[in-house]
Amino acid sequence: MDIGLCAEYKTYASKKYRNDNVCKVVWSMRQCMREDSRRRFVYGLTIENTTMRLWYASRAELLVSERIHWQKDHKTVVNIFQALMYAEEHTVGWDPTIIYVIQKDKGRRGMKSKKSVADEIELAEDNSPRVDIFVRDKDGKESWYRTNKLISDFGADGLRGRGTRVWKAKKLVVDESTGEKKEEGPDVVIKVSYIDDDRQREGSILAQIYDFLVAIKKESFYERCFLSVITHGDVYVHGRLDQTRQLMTRGLPIPEHHATFVVQVQENESASAKTSRGTGPSRTGTGDYRSSEPGRPFLYKPRTHYRIVFKEVCQRISDLRSLQSITEVLIQALIGKPRLSIQAMASLTVHCSPWYHA
Repeated sequence: MDIGLCAEYKTYASKKYRNDNVCKVVWSMRQCMREDSRRRFVYGLTIENTTMRLWYASRAELLVSERIHWQKDHKTVVNIFQALMYAEEHTVGWDPTIIYVIQKDKGRRGMKSKKSVADEIELAEDNSPRVDIFVRDKDGKESWYRTNKLISDFGADGLRGRGTRVWKAKKLVVDESTGEKKEEGPDVVIKVSYIDDDRQREGSILAQIYDFLVAIKKESFYERCFLSVITHGDVYVHGRLDQTRQLMTRGLPIPEHHATFVVQVQENESASAKTSRGTGPSRTGTGDYRSSEPGRPFLYKPRTHYRIVFKEVCQRISDLRSLQSITEVLIQALIGKPRLSIQAMASLTVHCSPWYHA
């Protein structure tokens, strides 16, 4: 989990070794983003003989540098490694607003613990690492929550995407007598994700739906159809909005003469095959990432780090062990009881609300 840089090295610069390097470094970066809930982005490095490339991956994009000749361009190489060695944790991808819960040392004072760093992390009831998560709403109210079960992390499997993780957690309060944080209150659900920057926040959408139901005197529908929001807000890292474009890549534009990087170069490709692709990416030469199509490369929308806390704690359908229970849930989701199901009422409410047509 404490991997600061994913690196792959090959002695030769053939297409075969180049392709192998690319596959392995992308896989390694994906593993870092998937396994460590603290990772906001990750760096990678590939070396083939006398050339190297620097890689960067976030939930919005995967970028790779031009080839750097490390035997000639000494200044660039030294700058890269010096920047990585002396960087603060949040500048190389870790999230300071998510902290692993460390087990208290139960041994006698003065005795060295034989546990490794990984063993010191406190585990939840499902053996997932427990973490403390910081949430700040739009009004600046701050809260800490400690997880005790991982509900879902399927959305974090892909390298690019929302990276959604959902935990069952409890709110943390500070004990005035000891100054330590302790869990208090009922279980809640906290969802962490990276949403499109121009999208309206989920908590705001639910608030608008609730106001609409109150206006038509149907607020009882809300309790039956929607989750209750305790708090929600964007994530800030050292006072700055945690966005993939403005903060993680510091708002720097990609030069216009750059284009799409070819992930896998064909080892045996004829000249006629290259021509037949027309505007497809050029595959000539080892590591040639340039495209025959002019213009800027396609860029995905920037994403913003967002968190929302819900009051209700639901049971996952995957946790059901009875085929009868699973079948009943699926049937109720399709037809519902009574005639107008909860899902249908929720869809109808959203469709009729002014928010849906905005």
